[in-house]
Amino acid sequence: MKPVGPVSQKKVSALLKARAHKESYIGLGIAVLSILLATALSCYIDYDEVTFWNLVDVHRMNPTMMILDSFAFMFPIWGQYSSGLLRREATEIMDVYTHQVEQQSELLDQERVFLASHDPITELPNKYLFSDRLETAVKLGNGGKKFLSVLYLQVSNLKDIADTLGPSWSDLVIKQLGVRLKSVIRPGDTVARVEGDIFGILDLNSTAESENQDFVKSIRSTIRPSFEIGGMKISVEVNFGVAYFPSHGVNSGTLMQNVGIATFIASKSHNGYSVYNPKFDDKTPKSLTLMGDFIQAIENNEFELFFQPKIKLSTMTTTGVEVLVRWRHSKHGLIFPGEFISLAENTHHISLLTQYIIEKAFAFGKSCQEQGLNLKISVNLSPKDLLDPELPDRILGTLHRHGTDPADFIFEITEGCLLTDPNRTLAILNRIHGLGFGISIDDFGTGYSSLAYLKKLPVQEIKIDRSFVMEMRKNHSDKVIVKATVDLAHNLGLSITAEGIEDAEVANDLQAMGCDIGQGYYFAKGLSHQDLMEWLKVGKWPLDKVPPKKVLKAA
Repeated sequence: MKPVGPVSQKKVSALLKARAHKESYIGLGIAVLSILLATALSCYIDYDEVTFWNLVDVHRMNPTMMILDSFAFMFPIWGQYSSGLLRREATEIMDVYTHQVEQQSELLDQERVFLASHDPITELPNKYLFSDRLETAVKLGNGGKKFLSVLYLQVSNLKDIADTLGPSWSDLVIKQLGVRLKSVIRPGDTVARVEGDIFGILDLNSTAESENQDFVKSIRSTIRPSFEIGGMKISVEVNFGVAYFPSHGVNSGTLMQNVGIATFIASKSHNGYSVYNPKFDDKTPKSLTLMGDFIQAIENNEFELFFQPKIKLSTMTTTGVEVLVRWRHSKHGLIFPGEFISLAENTHHISLLTQYIIEKAFAFGKSCQEQGLNLKISVNLSPKDLLDPELPDRILGTLHRHGTDPADFIFEITEGCLLTDPNRTLAILNRIHGLGFGISIDDFGTGYSSLAYLKKLPVQEIKIDRSFVMEMRKNHSDKVIVKATVDLAHNLGLSITAEGIEDAEVANDLQAMGCDIGQGYYFAKGLSHQDLMEWLKVGKWPLDKVPPKKVLKAA
């Protein structure tokens, strides 16, 4: 509701006053008319005719009539007085209401300003306010001290806490950690929550590196005791990255980038502490420098799907493809998954990338249906994807949008998916399988949990890891392992796929063993969509002949 301003109040007050006068005049008119009618009736009864003098005589001879006539005029006068009181009361009520609305509006404005610059869980400054304060301190040269330090404190086990106990518990840990950090910083310093699991501290009191190191020690001692939440004691594991002004950067952007690099190095070190060093720029993986580009790359459609054909070895025909992803970066060119998948997992953006790939893969599947190409399409899932209970619902929603057939898709998982939370993983896999999708175990034989859970998993396919396949002609033990895995899969009623086939001899050996499907550079590398279509037309291995499917209509 729009607040009533001072101008509007005057208009409303004038309108009420005019309405009161109008009603009073109407009442006065009714009173006069009533008096005239009553007097005329009395005159007619007494004199059988109505004349002016007879009307005068009626009032003169009947004082009661005069008193009653005067009372008639009192009603509009009283009405005018009462309406004036009501008008003043209404104006006062509007004044109070307007004041309340203005107060509420002011509070909402303050809340919007606060939320724009603060973290809602800890009520600490957010990344933007932290950057602004850092930039101000840099421009002022830290009040003439010419030295300041920026610290990042990363909670390395926050994701484990959230996965094990739930996000509400991790939020409580973050909130309590924020309280402890506020208690240890010194006047003039700033502590902020710059990322989900990272706190930033602007140290303006230390005048040398040694003082900053002592400050870090005091922070460690403050957060070392366990956090007690809901009767449980939870330990927090942290990594510290540090950058100094001006030696490590002369503006807030450079300092925050370099302290982020130092934090990454700290997460790989034995003591969880690292001060930025320019040498890190050469040693740090390229993926680290791409952290800030990842989300924008998804929004800009920079990720591209490639497809590696899967060949039915009994007929040497193409039966499906495995979906691979590449990052076509504007600066670094084509980037392979090994450089950014771990980045996505460590920054908790893997679900965004997985959804992007599923969206594109389902669109590709729809296109294949419309062209009459009967291909089984395999899509990889990260172990962290299988800890997300919303994954099956997102897959179902994407399926309905594209109108594809779930029987045409296989989701590939690794044995490592079962190590973190087997029960949750099994529940999610069963839900996905219940939607009609196939499940495949990738890199089979490299883990140690597969045989224990294989009978529980809704699996239709096993993929032998390339490390065994590529060495099977050189190493007899690897060949025995491959043969045993093929027999195991068939005895369990599962299909078996061999990866890493690079020559005809290995392909022939696998065919002789009864391996169902082969995949590797001998047949084809990962192909772009356009190259795959050309490859299917003129390739050495034609499409597997299966009955054409009816094209589904998108929901």
